[in-house]
Amino acid sequence: MSVVLLICRVPIMLLFLCGISGVAAAKPKDKEQVLLSQQELTDKHQKALSLILESPIQALALFDEIIAADAHFCLAYVNAGAVLEMQYRYEQAQNRYVNGLRVCEKTPELYQSLVGLYLRDKNINLAEKYMQQAEKNIGMVPIYEWIKIQVLLAQKKYEEVLKIALSSFRKDPKNIEILNALAFAYIGLDKADLANFTLQNALAAQPENATIYHALGSLALLQNDKTRALSMFKKAVYFRPDSVFSWLNISQLQLELQDYANAFESASIANQLAPQLKDAALVYAHASRGVGRYMESEKIYLRLLAANSNDASVLYDLGVFYLMSPLSYLREDIRFKKSQEYLSLAIDAVKVQKNSNFTLKQAEQYLKEASIKKDQALKKQVPGKPSSMPTAKVSS
Repeated sequence: MSVVLLICRVPIMLLFLCGISGVAAAKPKDKEQVLLSQQELTDKHQKALSLILESPIQALALFDEIIAADAHFCLAYVNAGAVLEMQYRYEQAQNRYVNGLRVCEKTPELYQSLVGLYLRDKNINLAEKYMQQAEKNIGMVPIYEWIKIQVLLAQKKYEEVLKIALSSFRKDPKNIEILNALAFAYIGLDKADLANFTLQNALAAQPENATIYHALGSLALLQNDKTRALSMFKKAVYFRPDSVFSWLNISQLQLELQDYANAFESASIANQLAPQLKDAALVYAHASRGVGRYMESEKIYLRLLAANSNDASVLYDLGVFYLMSPLSYLREDIRFKKSQEYLSLAIDAVKVQKNSNFTLKQAEQYLKEASIKKDQALKKQVPGKPSSMPTAKVSS
């Protein structure tokens, strides 16, 4: 099971009052005219901020209008990217942040957002690159400390995380993100009791904080306590019903417990909340297979594969799908052959991709099983028996 160890990173920068920070323009020819223009842009930015939750599409359009009018209005890039992250359009969000840094290299929030995205994709090298750029361009400000903590956690440099996080905690003992970082550092150092103690203290301060419950669920998973993990993730979505990653972990746990009906319901919620998120689609496809909705499951995998034909995780899941699913519309030997083909491609892909939901050993075991079952199916095949229906096709 792939566990989402979420350290809270809220992308919406609602507290930024542009016009106070983040706005830098070229020297004007007509000072009064440009000052008026800047005020208009600031007013538009404030309006966009007020629309983020109510009408994110309109908010994004306004942020992009601001960027088009003044490429140095730095926080417009931050907030445009934040809206795109809300919609799980991560590649477009990344483009906004990178473009912003080309003209706003002194804006800490751009580094924070971009590093967070790269870490989500497990691209630690790029995350470290921008962390180093942040140190050079913005110095040891609090946001840089948080950026460094996230990168060090991803690099499993837990002792260094403890040193920085404890220093930050002494300055701000109510900072829940720092407490979460401390907890995950303790987990990495095999100090589960200290991790739990830290999270319980955080929970005492904020008993309705969904992020803390998610972290407690992740801790329980790492301790192989699936019952407690499921309980904690359910509390996370109780306090924050739109917590996609908590819903995904709930669904995956329910799948492991063979509670397919509830797993499908949980996966459906996650998929509705984040229809463009690959992880949500993969879990939904798996849950669909669990309740016997095979054609729907197959269509999802094929759609994801059409978007990226070299995605190791999709290739692997599709190979397992053909291995495990009793498809009435596909002859057994053909089904197992497809399983072989996709698992072979997954094995090739995972050798060069770090961000996948399986191990090489797992794929090789399934590939061996598919080969044996294909040979068995061929031996018992009735001569001349056709495939009754074609493989599911992705609608255009």
